[in-house]
Amino acid sequence: MSAAGAGATGELSWAIHVSQRPSWVLRIAVNDESYHQWCRRLRSEDEYIRIEAAENPPDGLPEIIVSKLIQALSDDDPLVRVSAAESLGTYDTRESRRALLDAIECETDELVLGYAVSSLGLIAEIDDIPLISRQIKHRTKDVARVHSVLGLFFAGRCVAKELLCDLLEDKSISVRICAANALALVCASDRDEDVLAALRARIATEDTGIAENLKEALAKIEDA
Repeated sequence: MSAAGAGATGELSWAIHVSQRPSWVLRIAVNDESYHQWCRRLRSEDEYIRIEAAENPPDGLPEIIVSKLIQALSDDDPLVRVSAAESLGTYDTRESRRALLDAIECETDELVLGYAVSSLGLIAEIDDIPLISRQIKHRTKDVARVHSVLGLFFAGRCVAKELLCDLLEDKSISVRICAANALALVCASDRDEDVLAALRARIATEDTGIAENLKEALAKIEDA
């Protein structure tokens, strides 16, 4: 590791090789005080410090933070694993999703399992929905089943938003308008900036009459 420029107090620059993209070298400058202290807290002998660290990852390149959280997902203390699983749901990456799927398959603690399922729901792909649904049917403890219900809800909304945004580009005017109104319902309690951006982009390309219909849907989400 080398200093990222003379006088850049507290900042280091790393060359990070990501296994999925071996030809790339990702460089990141992170604050030494925050990042390195966070790593030390994740390795602390005090489980409460490790729990707090897993709950509160610092800002930084997702590949770096996710890799550390995945390590924490194997911690001896189940509450550390709970915190790691919950935090992984905030990173929509292939690595996060794979780690949560592995935890659902291998985890023996029902609380950790539950958090892995609900976090997966936040970043789910359509193929994950049957897996989440099976947890509700087959798990015996309510803590896992309740989190699985939440995961199913999150996953349904996550997948629906993605599919409905795609339908804003459909060749049928009626389908585009219907998709916009459906997005307004799906996002009624969640101001999703990606959805707003997709709607605004579509409005800019539509004829006036159709654009007015889409603007109504946009306003409902903006007011959420």
